[in-house]
Amino acid sequence: MPEPSQTFKYCPSCGEQVFTFPVARGNEVAIHCSSCGLSLELEAEYRLQTLPRVALADDDKFFRAHLTDLLLTRGLAHEVLPASSGTELLTSLTEHFMAGKEVDLIILDLLMHDLDGSGAARALRALERGLHRPRPLPIIYLSGVRCDEAVRHLVARTQPALYLNKAADSTPDRLAHRVEKMVAYLLWQAHAEQAGRAMRILAVERP
Repeated sequence: MPEPSQTFKYCPSCGEQVFTFPVARGNEVAIHCSSCGLSLELEAEYRLQTLPRVALADDDKFFRAHLTDLLLTRGLAHEVLPASSGTELLTSLTEHFMAGKEVDLIILDLLMHDLDGSGAARALRALERGLHRPRPLPIIYLSGVRCDEAVRHLVARTQPALYLNKAADSTPDRLAHRVEKMVAYLLWQAHAEQAGRAMRILAVERP
């Protein structure tokens, strides 16, 4: 029978203790969150540096302002492009792309009026392909509800991407810590893949 510590662990993506399951890869066994699929044994080797420009979309103006302040004061971004909807985000990204201005990370709320996070992400991936961009932008999906099959499917289809439950373990210090960790994991994965090294930090299959 497995040890309790191997079946119930804290997940920084979900922001709570979760049931886990093992995934065998060669001679090693990785422990993953049963809800979002994140590997719970990660120690990111990627040294997190301040990103020049981060785009953020959330229709809650108070949370949007809070997260913008968090990104700037914690040194995660030099500049934040805030948007109140998926449509506003896509307009801003298109303008920056056409002007030759790079964006390094997208933080995208899933539940928004006008155009939600899922629709915005799919449109973004189509836009990137249409503009022949060399690589897709990393996305962190925000949600106030637990990860479900629909979110897992969206994350798998729009890689590089991860999920963060913004309603759980969300005191200012804890949310800041979790955002930093998920940004580090996501950029670690993106940089490893650019270097031709496969990093499996999610127990999800790409379509």
